[in-house]
Amino acid sequence: MKSLRMRRQICTPMRSRRISVGPLSDGPLSGGPLSDGPLSDGPLSDGPRFDGHLSYRPRSDGPLSDRPQAAEPLSDVLRLNLPSADVPPPDLPRLHISRRNRAPQSVPRGLGLTELMIGITLGMLILLAIVRLYMASLDARQAESDVAQLNDSARAAFDVVGAAVRKAGYRSPFGTTAPLPVFCGGAAAGAMPGAGAALLGKNAPGTIDPANPTLGGSTLTLASGSDVLRVRYFGSTTADEAAVRDCLGNAVATGALVEDTFYVANDPANGNQPALFCHSMVVNATPPLTAGTAAPLAAGVETLQLLYGEDTDGDGVVNRYLPWASGTTIADNLLSVRVALVVRASSQGNAAKTSNFALFGPDYATSSNADVAADFHATSGHLRKMFDAEIALRNPAGCGAL
Repeated sequence: MKSLRMRRQICTPMRSRRISVGPLSDGPLSGGPLSDGPLSDGPLSDGPRFDGHLSYRPRSDGPLSDRPQAAEPLSDVLRLNLPSADVPPPDLPRLHISRRNRAPQSVPRGLGLTELMIGITLGMLILLAIVRLYMASLDARQAESDVAQLNDSARAAFDVVGAAVRKAGYRSPFGTTAPLPVFCGGAAAGAMPGAGAALLGKNAPGTIDPANPTLGGSTLTLASGSDVLRVRYFGSTTADEAAVRDCLGNAVATGALVEDTFYVANDPANGNQPALFCHSMVVNATPPLTAGTAAPLAAGVETLQLLYGEDTDGDGVVNRYLPWASGTTIADNLLSVRVALVVRASSQGNAAKTSNFALFGPDYATSSNADVAADFHATSGHLRKMFDAEIALRNPAGCGAL
């Protein structure tokens, strides 16, 4: 028995033949009467071959909803489009399926060179922005640290120098059996020898010997044309008053004559950074203390400049400010000391630039006063700041015995 071949008719017109099929039965499908034999009566090659399509058209006697739903013999018309015997079957073209009709597929793709270069460029820009932000935050933090360091150094310097100036000429009335000598620089009536002036200064000497009574010598080299200030006072450790301490914090015994000398020099223990030093010694000890002790008080102080307020007419009011000069400044007439400092930070994070400071203002005549160091100039990347204050003497010279 030959198999039945079915082909799809695409373009060629065909003659239609109607074949009516009766109601479906429970028996086997056959072309003739029901029998127990094969499906066909004879070979299929004697008749025309099936070449077309099979269409199914249901019988409609009305709307679909009007059809009876009960069991009813199904009578349909099965139409087979068969070609006539005299029409040869056409050559069918190959079936072509367009890509547009295919189901979309997820195909993995890598990055091209253009995408890769764009990604690298954007990543570098973002990294550069992060680095610049980080560096800016570091610079801001360093600037805040430098400003805090400047303020701390200036505060420490003014605390110690101010306390020393206010102690200048101090004599304790307690715990002594004999009157102490007064602090007078001249040969005033009733003045007792051994005390001298309460203040002694040097205007930019360059070098000094802090143990020398007149500060002369070359033991120390000063920095940036710094001035020198010496303060003299007596100590006291009695219970009637607070203990008197020197510039290094040491208690001074009653009756001991102390000399605290302030100057600016490079500190070898701190990488030769400039600092404010104090040299303290007791000059009437037995045996006399000849060397004394020096220590840095405030790091970063580049220069110390001083002006002295002098009362020229004895009315208790300052008439003029001038630097220390032999024959001009009379120590017994001084009422105040004006202190100016330039402090710099330890780090050099900024670009090198020239810093100019007029420590006593633009109207101060540095040339006529022989005080050119009061105009300070420096070239480096350090952050700098100027500070100044006027400190009044609490113990003006009495120039007479108690």
